[in-house]
Amino acid sequence: RRPEATLAVGVLVFLALAAGALGYRSSGFGGATNPPAGSDAAAGNAALAKHFPQSSSNPANLVLAYRPPVWTHPAQIASAQASLRTSDKFTSLAGPLNPNGTVIAPTMLARLHRELGPPQRLPVVEPAGARIPALLYNAYRSTASYVSPDGRTIQFEATLTAGAQNTTAAMNATPQIRSVVATAAARSGARANGVAGEAAAVYDISTTANNDLVKIIPVAVAAIAL
Repeated sequence: RRPEATLAVGVLVFLALAAGALGYRSSGFGGATNPPAGSDAAAGNAALAKHFPQSSSNPANLVLAYRPPVWTHPAQIASAQASLRTSDKFTSLAGPLNPNGTVIAPTMLARLHRELGPPQRLPVVEPAGARIPALLYNAYRSTASYVSPDGRTIQFEATLTAGAQNTTAAMNATPQIRSVVATAAARSGARANGVAGEAAAVYDISTTANNDLVKIIPVAVAAIAL
């Protein structure tokens, strides 16, 4: 009987409900999945948390690429590592100069490469006649996880001060972490750099989705209105 009033009230009610979308912010990680108490998986997770840094299971990967192999210019690694450490954005940082907890000096890294060759090709047991201390041999072998076979790309595995990789805080910190890595790349002469990992990946997905929503929602509203 009163279509104008019905339309006006309906529009006001639905506009009020739709206003909630203006405050939408991406988040909503599922969180870590916990295995059943007393299971082997639970015991393994407990041992991992006790004896290894958080970055060992779900790190942020800070990647830098250089033109000359870092084996011949190991000072570049030291420069990048120093820049990253002074940023206060990481609670732990593992890389080519401390791959398994043992510190390797830049000059020693170059020497080990000259004497032993690429770390990816080394056997688990030190070859006879190598005459390298076992601790140093194992540390150099571990650099295979941080330096590419051609020596031109390296990575650091980091734990963020903002939080674990599966948290919204870590996701929101991605722009700052990328800025820190870009600074380290510039100071050490890297030709390219990037940040990978769960938080960075979800940040990119969320950013793309949010940008698309700004375009999709008005189109959908116009289509529905028509």
